[in-house]
Amino acid sequence: MPPHRPAHRAPLPPGWDHNEFSERLWERFAPITTPLRDLGLYCEIDFGLSDYHVRVHLSDGSYVVIAPPQEPPEEGWEIGVRGPSYWVAYRQHDSRDVYELIYSSDPDEPTHHLQAAAGGRPGPLLNVVSGRLDTLGLLPARPPLSTADREVLLTLKDSLRGQLEYFGYLPRLIPVPSLQGELPEPGEIIELCAAAAGMAHKLADIPTRQIGLPPEAPRAGTVRAQVDQAIADAAEPAALATMHLSQAAAQLTYLHHGTEPTTAAASSRRLDRVTQQLDAARTQTFLVGLALQQALERLDRTLAPPEPASRARPAQLAFTPAPRAAQPPPGIPGAAGHSR
Repeated sequence: MPPHRPAHRAPLPPGWDHNEFSERLWERFAPITTPLRDLGLYCEIDFGLSDYHVRVHLSDGSYVVIAPPQEPPEEGWEIGVRGPSYWVAYRQHDSRDVYELIYSSDPDEPTHHLQAAAGGRPGPLLNVVSGRLDTLGLLPARPPLSTADREVLLTLKDSLRGQLEYFGYLPRLIPVPSLQGELPEPGEIIELCAAAAGMAHKLADIPTRQIGLPPEAPRAGTVRAQVDQAIADAAEPAALATMHLSQAAAQLTYLHHGTEPTTAAASSRRLDRVTQQLDAARTQTFLVGLALQQALERLDRTLAPPEPASRARPAQLAFTPAPRAAQPPPGIPGAAGHSR
């Protein structure tokens, strides 16, 4: 299931020409830039090694780069249709010895296997990046919540928290085949497959859209859009878990009840495939609960009381980045005629 786009889109950065190329480029990265701009961060889009990436300027003079595959670039991706195969995010400072890899879902160099499983979905990336910046004290200070915002967000939190127990139990039920070759029964996996399929329906029933948004609660609308994005992100691993369990059940049915003669080597290969499918299903079902847990943590951060004045964070950048208009690099097809 492709991730949906944000309900609103952050405007082009100051200094950008409002031409077709700039609009198309900003729209391409809107599922990344809009949530970050909603957090008060200044974002722009630069050309990297061989493709565009998002640059997020921070108050200490450092910046975060969020990039799709660069060497070689990946053609034809569009976040709202088919995202890139992975994201990499790192923080650095041009004049200090600062470099930190924050996130990588590159399957060849993941910072965590769960990140690799997330692939090109933007939700897990944004959760990790915003959480790390919050830990470093680099998220801009936000004004106190209004009473209406707080009431809406508390209702949203209760709605989401009520679902976590359901989504947290399934990974623990998926069996691990023993080293002695003992196999679970096909019927057991078929039941789990039905439970995983039910996760997608359960996700659709989380009643975030039934929570009213009064006009005096603008920040609650932004946070609800982020929670909706987390729910949309969880739908894909739910579908993948169903697929892996279905394939494991088919292999187990053959191993338990197959009538055609088979060799020990062939049976061993089938057992290996069962183990791989069950491992993959366990990871994907865990990702479903993790996406919702991270959305709940974001709600908790938003609802947390403001920091004391002595520890208050800057409300804006200590500098103003030089405005740069989006310009296609030489040689990009269809880029002619778009100026700074």
